[in-house]
Amino acid sequence: MINYIIIAITLSSVLLLASYIITVKNKTLAKISPYECGYDASYRMTKTLDIKYYIIAILFLIFDLEISYLYPYILLESPSLNEYYTMIYLIYILTIAFIYEWHIGALKW
Repeated sequence: MINYIIIAITLSSVLLLASYIITVKNKTLAKISPYECGYDASYRMTKTLDIKYYIIAILFLIFDLEISYLYPYILLESPSLNEYYTMIYLIYILTIAFIYEWHIGALKW
Protein backbone atom coordinates (compact mmCIF):
# COMPACT_ATOMS: atom_id res chain seq x y z
CA MET A 1 0.00 0.00 0.00
CA ILE A 2 2.83 2.37 0.82
CA ASN A 3 4.33 1.72 -2.62
CA TYR A 4 1.18 3.04 -4.29
CA ILE A 5 1.30 6.19 -2.19
CA ILE A 6 4.96 6.77 -3.06
CA ILE A 7 4.26 6.21 -6.76
CA ALA A 8 1.25 8.56 -6.66
CA ILE A 9 3.19 11.33 -4.92
CA THR A 10 6.18 10.94 -7.24
CA LEU A 11 4.09 10.85 -10.41
CA SER A 12 1.96 13.84 -9.42
CA SER A 13 5.07 15.83 -8.46
CA VAL A 14 6.78 15.05 -11.76
CA LEU A 15 3.69 15.96 -13.78
CA LEU A 16 3.16 19.18 -11.83
CA LEU A 17 6.79 20.20 -12.30
CA ALA A 18 6.69 19.32 -16.01
CA SER A 19 3.53 21.36 -16.58
CA TYR A 20 5.09 24.32 -14.79
CA ILE A 21 8.26 24.14 -16.90
CA ILE A 22 6.59 23.49 -20.28
CA THR A 23 3.74 26.03 -20.18
CA VAL A 24 3.96 29.39 -21.86
CA LYS A 25 3.33 32.21 -19.42
CA ASN A 26 1.50 35.06 -21.17
CA LYS A 27 0.44 37.75 -18.71
CA THR A 28 -2.14 39.70 -20.72
CA LEU A 29 -4.64 42.08 -19.22
CA ALA A 30 -7.48 39.65 -19.95
CA LYS A 31 -5.73 36.77 -18.20
CA ILE A 32 -4.99 38.63 -14.97
CA SER A 33 -8.46 40.14 -14.70
CA PRO A 34 -10.88 38.70 -12.10
CA TYR A 35 -12.88 37.06 -14.89
CA GLU A 36 -10.24 35.05 -16.68
CA CYS A 37 -12.41 34.42 -19.75
CA GLY A 38 -11.51 37.84 -21.17
CA TYR A 39 -15.00 39.34 -21.23
CA ASP A 40 -16.01 42.40 -19.29
CA ALA A 41 -18.26 41.40 -16.38
CA SER A 42 -20.92 43.99 -17.15
CA TYR A 43 -21.17 42.79 -20.75
CA ARG A 44 -21.66 39.13 -19.80
CA MET A 45 -24.43 39.87 -17.29
CA THR A 46 -26.84 40.96 -19.99
CA LYS A 47 -26.43 37.81 -22.08
CA THR A 48 -27.97 34.54 -20.84
CA LEU A 49 -26.42 31.15 -21.30
CA ASP A 50 -28.02 28.53 -23.47
CA ILE A 51 -29.94 25.75 -21.71
CA LYS A 52 -27.59 23.17 -23.26
CA TYR A 53 -24.86 24.16 -20.83
CA TYR A 54 -27.10 23.45 -17.85
CA ILE A 55 -28.30 20.12 -19.25
CA ILE A 56 -24.74 18.94 -19.89
CA ALA A 57 -23.70 20.06 -16.39
CA ILE A 58 -26.58 18.18 -14.74
CA LEU A 59 -25.89 15.05 -16.80
CA PHE A 60 -22.23 15.25 -15.88
CA LEU A 61 -23.06 15.45 -12.19
CA ILE A 62 -25.41 12.47 -12.40
CA PHE A 63 -22.89 10.27 -14.17
CA ASP A 64 -20.03 11.56 -12.03
CA LEU A 65 -21.80 10.21 -8.96
CA GLU A 66 -21.49 6.79 -10.58
CA ILE A 67 -17.78 6.91 -9.84
CA SER A 68 -18.42 7.59 -6.16
CA TYR A 69 -20.55 4.44 -6.01
CA LEU A 70 -18.11 2.28 -7.94
CA TYR A 71 -14.96 3.44 -6.14
CA PRO A 72 -15.55 1.53 -2.87
CA TYR A 73 -16.29 -1.64 -4.86
CA ILE A 74 -12.98 -1.28 -6.67
CA LEU A 75 -11.13 -1.13 -3.35
CA LEU A 76 -12.62 -4.39 -2.06
CA GLU A 77 -10.10 -7.20 -2.08
CA SER A 78 -12.59 -10.07 -2.26
CA PRO A 79 -16.10 -8.86 -3.09
CA SER A 80 -18.98 -11.17 -2.38
CA LEU A 81 -21.38 -12.34 -5.04
CA ASN A 82 -24.08 -10.02 -3.69
CA GLU A 83 -21.79 -6.99 -4.05
CA TYR A 84 -20.89 -8.09 -7.57
CA TYR A 85 -24.54 -8.29 -8.63
CA THR A 86 -25.27 -4.94 -7.00
CA MET A 87 -22.55 -3.25 -9.04
CA ILE A 88 -23.69 -4.98 -12.23
CA TYR A 89 -27.25 -3.78 -11.53
CA LEU A 90 -26.01 -0.21 -10.95
CA ILE A 91 -24.05 -0.22 -14.19
CA TYR A 92 -27.07 -1.65 -16.01
CA ILE A 93 -29.36 1.13 -14.73
CA LEU A 94 -26.83 3.81 -15.67
CA THR A 95 -26.38 2.31 -19.12
CA ILE A 96 -30.13 2.32 -19.70
CA ALA A 97 -30.28 5.96 -18.52
CA PHE A 98 -27.43 6.91 -20.85
CA ILE A 99 -29.09 5.19 -23.83
CA TYR A 100 -32.34 6.99 -23.02
CA GLU A 101 -30.60 10.38 -22.89
CA TRP A 102 -28.87 9.62 -26.16
CA HIS A 103 -32.17 8.55 -27.73
CA ILE A 104 -34.08 11.71 -26.78
CA GLY A 105 -31.20 13.90 -28.02
CA ALA A 106 -30.09 15.41 -24.73
CA LEU A 107 -26.44 15.00 -25.73
CA LYS A 108 -26.74 16.66 -29.15
CA TRP A 109 -25.00 19.97 -29.35
